[in-house]
Amino acid sequence: MESECGSCHVKESESAQDPSTPHGIHSALACNSCHIDEDGKLGKAHEDYKDDPLPEALKITKVSSDACTGCHDTVELAAKTASTGVLTDENGLTVNPHDIPETENHESSVFCSSCHKMHSESSVVDTAQSVCLNCHHENVYECGTCH
Repeated sequence: MESECGSCHVKESESAQDPSTPHGIHSALACNSCHIDEDGKLGKAHEDYKDDPLPEALKITKVSSDACTGCHDTVELAAKTASTGVLTDENGLTVNPHDIPETENHESSVFCSSCHKMHSESSVVDTAQSVCLNCHHENVYECGTCH
């Protein structure tokens, strides 16, 4: 399975050898440990990959947060990051990145993989801040202040 993935997904496969990436830290895990084909789209997109190495049916796979929380306890993560100031808005409000308020928008658009880019050397701090700024474009985290 892994060699099949790596034959086309070279950059992603190589990131397993790079300890500066989350994938490098999790290199013992198989690709399908995180890329779970719950809806069949992943398998469908790769059905004819030998004839067409760039399937058009699927550009990006979503990695469910359940893939992460199966090993990483959410309560422990929240406790570890309780004092971080990584997500501080322009008014000084600080939000724990692992204990963001549960809202409909957060639940439908913010996942572990939104900030933790497994195959990239991108700083999780920069990524997390830009994920928040997608919606909190005024850099204010308090709800009801913009709309």
